[in-house]
Amino acid sequence: MNEVRNVGERRIRRPPKRFDEECYVVNDLTAEINEPTNMDEAYSGEHSAEWKKATDSEFNSLIENDTWELVTLPEGKNIVGSKWVFKVKRDANGTVERFKARLVAQGYSQAEGVDYHEVFSPVVRNTSIRTLLALANTCDWEVHQMDVHTAFLQGDLDEEIYMKQPDGYVDEENPNHVCKLKKSLYGLKQAARCWNSAIDSYLKSDGYKQIGAVKRQNAKIDFVILSLHVDDILLFSNDVGMLNKEKKSLGKRFKIEDLGDVNHVLGMLVKRDRKSRILTISQPKYLEGVLKRFNMENCKPVSTPMEPGKKFYELSDDEDPVNIHEYQKIIGCLTYATTSTRPNLASAVGILSKYMSRPGKEHWQGVKRILRYVQGTLDYGLIFRAKDNTCTLTGCSDADWAGDLDTRRSTSGYVFQIEGSTVSWHSKRQTCVSKSKNEAEYVALSLATQEAVWFRRLLSDIGLTQKTPSIIYEDNRGAIELSKNAKFHDRTKHIDISFHFVREKVTDQTVNVEYCQTEEMIADIMTKPVSKVKFETFKAMLGIGKIN
Repeated sequence: MNEVRNVGERRIRRPPKRFDEECYVVNDLTAEINEPTNMDEAYSGEHSAEWKKATDSEFNSLIENDTWELVTLPEGKNIVGSKWVFKVKRDANGTVERFKARLVAQGYSQAEGVDYHEVFSPVVRNTSIRTLLALANTCDWEVHQMDVHTAFLQGDLDEEIYMKQPDGYVDEENPNHVCKLKKSLYGLKQAARCWNSAIDSYLKSDGYKQIGAVKRQNAKIDFVILSLHVDDILLFSNDVGMLNKEKKSLGKRFKIEDLGDVNHVLGMLVKRDRKSRILTISQPKYLEGVLKRFNMENCKPVSTPMEPGKKFYELSDDEDPVNIHEYQKIIGCLTYATTSTRPNLASAVGILSKYMSRPGKEHWQGVKRILRYVQGTLDYGLIFRAKDNTCTLTGCSDADWAGDLDTRRSTSGYVFQIEGSTVSWHSKRQTCVSKSKNEAEYVALSLATQEAVWFRRLLSDIGLTQKTPSIIYEDNRGAIELSKNAKFHDRTKHIDISFHFVREKVTDQTVNVEYCQTEEMIADIMTKPVSKVKFETFKAMLGIGKIN
């Protein structure tokens, strides 16, 4: 069990951040390397020379950026600790890129209202990134990637913060002094917000407007769309000249590395064949690491992530839960894959995530089955195929009425596609108990309508206004009728007014709800376990297949 935990700690499970320090590559590019937890381990281990170079590079970078000044700690002021964090950075194929040392402030010792105030920092949604990639593939745009070096050091602090000098680099002449921070060092609670404020101010002053953001050189022709996730930047453009100009402009203001055509973003491997107009996103190395972490790399694959018609119950008071922490870790790892590239896992992961506080043997077997399915589909991912240059948005909505046997709540599910490319999906238990299937479907339809409105606004801001109502397919005629008029008033007057949002959007022609056969309802895969035949059919309709 300890071995499993150590492997988990060595894996990089968050979206990658690339920095500007030199690369220190070992001879065996795929070898497992123990990441030290402190400086003593780093300097006494097998790769001590590489770790020393990494810490020297980080410290020199901090000094060059004028990150702090050494002062005597004022009386009554709080002092924040500092710590070295060591990571082995790998690329999408698992190959070692460099040894990375990061000096971080121990933000947990900050006092709210004294050392920090606001901490929220927005980032681009995965849905937005998938949408832009699908549009780029359809419209044949340029897609480039840039990485901001030491991003958090480029934001200015408004608060007065004092930090302990870093281990191994204490000033010999002033050993009792502390660092008065001038820049928003990693680890501070407000660091991400400071960086976001800095780049947001620059982008708006440079002509971008915030939708993600977009800058136009000609109102009808040339544009650059910039998406920002902390320090990872994706740029989309229909004009390579304007794109290169914008990259140079960003490089003058911030310390940025141009990574060229996109290939790996937020843990997702991106492959593009512009000649065939095919773009794929997948997570093979991430999922392979998940299997290894939980000793499932040699398990026997299965054809579906959950048995058709399988139902789960909460544990009774006299039953003992099993493997709570491991269960929660598996759900967390699978959720990341589900929200990134694997919509076909959404229903199974959503169902089993409800039992994280007290999982039983049945639940444990359930998550292991999902891992067995992942084992057989490691080389699968989302495939975007361009049919023509149109960018029409369509959606599907479905609900599993009273599918949760513990609460009798229904599960809502939707799928949205742009010209056949799946860019958004959702599987979630409803917040209320529906008294009929019509009502459950209507509540799910309201949720899908909200997503459609958001999508139409995004596409409009980009310059791809939807000139006709967006079609949302529904397989329940009662819900369709309810969305168009107040029919069945006596049986539906108890429905919360918020769910009648769908009727308003049908009336103003934002969306149009149309009927489709249950056999063709893609969103069915989001609401419950389905048979193998249906699962394979819906998986193909979602655009999930083997990545070459």
